[in-house]
Amino acid sequence: MSKKTSLWPLALMGSFLLLTLLSGCEPLGEGPSTTGAVGAIPPGYNESSVLPVGDSPLWGDYQAQVTIALFSDFNLPEALQTAQMVKNLISESDWNDKVRMVIKAVPGRGEVGEPLVSAILYADQNGLFWSQMFDPLVASGGNLTVDGVRELVVQAGLDGEEFDRIVEEGTFSPAIEANRMLARTLRTGRTSAVVVNGTLLRDVTAEQVRSLVQSELEASEQLQAAGVPPGQVYARRVLENAPTRERRDPRALREDALRPERPLPRTEAGAQEAGREGQQDVERPPALTAEQVAQRIAAATPPADDVERWNVAVGDSPLRGAVDAPVTLMVFNDFHCPYSRRGSETIRQLLDAYGDQVRVVFKNNPLPMHPEAPLAHQAALAAGAQGKFWEMHDLIFANTQARSREDLEGFAQQLGLNMDQFRAYLDGNQGSAAIEADQALASRAAARGTPHFFINGRRLRGAQPIERFADIIDSEIALANRLVEQGTARGQVYDAIMARAQALPEVAPEQAEAPPAPAPARSREERLAAATPPPENTERMRVALGDSPVTGPEDAPVTIVVFTDFHCPYSRRGNDTINQVVEEYGADVRMVFKNNPLPMHPEAPLAHQAAMAAGVQGKFWEMAGLIFANAQARSRADLEGFAQQLGLDMAAFGAALDQNAASEQISADQQLANQIGARGTPHFFINGRRLRGAQPIERFYEVIDSELALANQLTQRGIARNQIYDHLMASALEAPAPEPAAPPAIAEMPPIGEAPVLGPDTAPITIFMWDEFQCPYCRRAEDTLRQVREHYGDQVRFVWKDFPLPFHDNALIAAQAAYAAGEQGKFWEYHDILFQNQRNMTRPDLERYAEQLGLDMAQFREALDSDRFNARIESNKQEGQRLGVSGTPTFFINGERLVGAVPFAQFQAIIDRTLQN
Repeated sequence: MSKKTSLWPLALMGSFLLLTLLSGCEPLGEGPSTTGAVGAIPPGYNESSVLPVGDSPLWGDYQAQVTIALFSDFNLPEALQTAQMVKNLISESDWNDKVRMVIKAVPGRGEVGEPLVSAILYADQNGLFWSQMFDPLVASGGNLTVDGVRELVVQAGLDGEEFDRIVEEGTFSPAIEANRMLARTLRTGRTSAVVVNGTLLRDVTAEQVRSLVQSELEASEQLQAAGVPPGQVYARRVLENAPTRERRDPRALREDALRPERPLPRTEAGAQEAGREGQQDVERPPALTAEQVAQRIAAATPPADDVERWNVAVGDSPLRGAVDAPVTLMVFNDFHCPYSRRGSETIRQLLDAYGDQVRVVFKNNPLPMHPEAPLAHQAALAAGAQGKFWEMHDLIFANTQARSREDLEGFAQQLGLNMDQFRAYLDGNQGSAAIEADQALASRAAARGTPHFFINGRRLRGAQPIERFADIIDSEIALANRLVEQGTARGQVYDAIMARAQALPEVAPEQAEAPPAPAPARSREERLAAATPPPENTERMRVALGDSPVTGPEDAPVTIVVFTDFHCPYSRRGNDTINQVVEEYGADVRMVFKNNPLPMHPEAPLAHQAAMAAGVQGKFWEMAGLIFANAQARSRADLEGFAQQLGLDMAAFGAALDQNAASEQISADQQLANQIGARGTPHFFINGRRLRGAQPIERFYEVIDSELALANQLTQRGIARNQIYDHLMASALEAPAPEPAAPPAIAEMPPIGEAPVLGPDTAPITIFMWDEFQCPYCRRAEDTLRQVREHYGDQVRFVWKDFPLPFHDNALIAAQAAYAAGEQGKFWEYHDILFQNQRNMTRPDLERYAEQLGLDMAQFREALDSDRFNARIESNKQEGQRLGVSGTPTFFINGERLVGAVPFAQFQAIIDRTLQN
């Protein structure tokens, strides 16, 4: 990967300079201003030129009227807590699609700053930041090392080596510098600042943010009632909230710095959903005028002969634009990906600007993180069978919340399709072959994430600014003109260029985003005949099988150990591949299952408990198959339904779940995974040879075939088939011994005093827990603490200390209510109810829980009204702060600190060591 320059960083920085001119380098206001007289937005103002969203990570609807811009150093606990608070506010509020959060990651000091921001942007570019990285990043609590950042990248399913190149080459340096420049322009003044529609908040609490957002929503409604189109509300509010002193006349600014946006077409239903019933989209200037395009093409030069191109076949894919266009823009897309939606708008702008010079080819790549997306792709193809693919394409992207079959059938009726044919297409999954073929092509083309573009074979990742596309298209048109002058027919330009492009590899790169490619044409016998044993110095890791679930014969010459997580989409994909492997190799392969539920999947441990409980009754693999096949079924009721479906003894199954019977086995597997470096999932060891991630099946074939060739040699030397694995493990690498750790820092604990205690006073282990009732990570940790209680019994006691966080509005009153229940001897019972009902903690909710416990309600209400527990709560918080507590949950086990919702194994390691000493 090499550094490439383009106009987009300059354009972005130009936008920031524009804001500087507007605000006179003054800090933004600290409160909402009164909505002024309504008029047209002055020329030169739009979202991009006022406070640009650009390609920053975005949570919420792309066309929202209120934007919460979060400037953060994501390696600080307080910054992570603020980000989580804002995300929770948007997710849990009734703001619908009117509010969005934009992350402006600003590196802090130290060597980890830029790598961390690069990791965030790399994950977001591949559509994985919110789904795979945000929660683990928050759970980390900050203070990451460079190695810790890389581990986050790999756990998110991204390519670690590519990330290393990105950091080394400074791929995201322009974007990072742009964020820094914008932060300086806005004078955020610190590494965790929130800007709401141009208003800078200095006291970032949930109540402050909610209040300001509500004020902005009211101002938005006033503006719309006065005739301001919804698409202009955000820019208008930023203008009104910015200081007026020394503001320059925007008409004097350069017009070519502007990148106005035009909304996607909407159905009537979509317009109603967005509060725009009966209103037409406002005409805006095109992103690139015909005159600008002509000037760009006239000034463009053909690309260098050695520019990297990939020969990606057009095939029978849907095509939009002139058939003989000299530029082919191919896009691998996911209808439920917000970045694909953004990219589709850019494509529409390009078609408007370049006319018959560009054609678009659509390739299906619904990602595992969007379980409803395949149905949308089926619907688009079904419409295509009746000549309306692109019309359906536009409707799906314009109505992002409409995802059900009923919604899609409504679109089909709106397009006048033959409904019987449309329904029959969906019922028969008639588009599945085309979708799978496109996904296989995406895998070979290393089209990780969506959208992913190839412009005449030149790769462009993610929803990039339109200038990035225009730069490439202009140079490709210059090349096409030269080819036509040399005698190539206009309609043959793409084929002529592809003739010199690189062929796609038959084997996909590691960690490809698309599902595994189909099996190669060669038969198993042909592959085995051509296979050779691996070199003698091939690295193998010694992996003990223990009592883990096994399928396949004991004398199989190839043993595949997989560390997996039932709620990991890559593990699910890897499981599909393994099923193919088992079917292909039969008695030559056995599978060994190791549990490794990751912290980012809080419900996964229960699924692993269920599978192990089924295994006690001889149905582990059947239960595992059901869990993987039903990714959205995660509750205990779902798992019990699977158990009934398998005919299990429900009393025994329920008891196993109640008692966390498999907790020791799961913890042992997690410890082993950590020892041998199997941190992400899935992680495979084939006769000890490491294979990371959801690899294409060809990678498995390659390793297994060579291992079978080696097994043939070993059997000829007299080693029995059932001894091959032990023979290979005898010379394999042992798990590295943990480095001697420095003696743990032991803090002097405050007196227990009036704090609630669970467990006997004689317990040799005391765990102080600084906690709060509204924190999702505290809720997650409760499951682990229950395992600790069940495992150690009377050897452990727990001491509760409050640490209510400012961005959890109900944390304080919940703590007061728990103490009020404690006055009547029911603190821990009330504690359990609160954690089971984190979304419902208003005063009426709290009183309802007290009634459920049979408390004296007059006494409970009096205690709650008195505020007499506030001093105790504040004292607990101050004690925690003196000990370095900055977030929840934080534990001290006999004074040894443990931070976050960590697995049981980490508690176990400290407790066992403490008991031994």
